[in-house]
Amino acid sequence: MTNFYHSGLYSEPFYKKINNLIFDDSYLFDTICNDYDAFLKHYQGQIEKIGQSDNVDTDSNDSTCRKLLELVLLDISKQCLYFQPLIFKPDIALECGLIPFVTKDIRYNSNSLYGSSKGNKPYINVLILSPKCYTTDDVYDLFPRLDAYQALTDNSIDHESYLFEDEEYFESVVGKGLTQKVLNATYL
Repeated sequence: MTNFYHSGLYSEPFYKKINNLIFDDSYLFDTICNDYDAFLKHYQGQIEKIGQSDNVDTDSNDSTCRKLLELVLLDISKQCLYFQPLIFKPDIALECGLIPFVTKDIRYNSNSLYGSSKGNKPYINVLILSPKCYTTDDVYDLFPRLDAYQALTDNSIDHESYLFEDEEYFESVVGKGLTQKVLNATYL
C-alpha cells in the first residue's frame, strides 16, 4: 500500500521552502567534511575527470574537502531553491541530485539579519535544489528530485508528484534506476 505524505511542494509539508536564508561557505565545508564519504562517492568522478587529483585516496581529507567544496559551489552558482526537510540524510540527498548542508538559521528580512528564536536549535538542515549541469535552467522542473528524496527517506510521496502525472518526465529527471527505487520504496 502506498503511503502518501504531502511534500510541501504542492500542499503542506514534508519540506519547508526557505526564501531568505543566509549561509557561510564554512558551514557548507563543515557539512562536506562531516559527510565526507557520501560527498566523495558523489563527486569522485568529477574530481578525476577535471584532473584536480591524480589519486584522491592519497590526498588529505582536508584537501579533498576543499576540492569538493569548489565543485559544490559551482553546482549552486545558478538559481537555487532551498528546502528544510523533516528527515535529513545527506547520502540520499546526493543520490537524488540534491545538495545537503547544515547551517546556522540566519535569515535576511527588511534589510536586517535575524537568527532563529526556536529554542536552542540555532542550526537547520537544508537541501539545495539546483539546475547544476542539467539541461534546464528552470529549477522548478527538477521537483522530481525532491519527490525521490522524500520517497527514499520516508517511504511516502506527494499524491501530486510528477511520478503520477508524467512518469516518463519523472524518469527523465531522476533516471530509470532511481525511479525504480522510488516505486519500490512507495510500494507502487
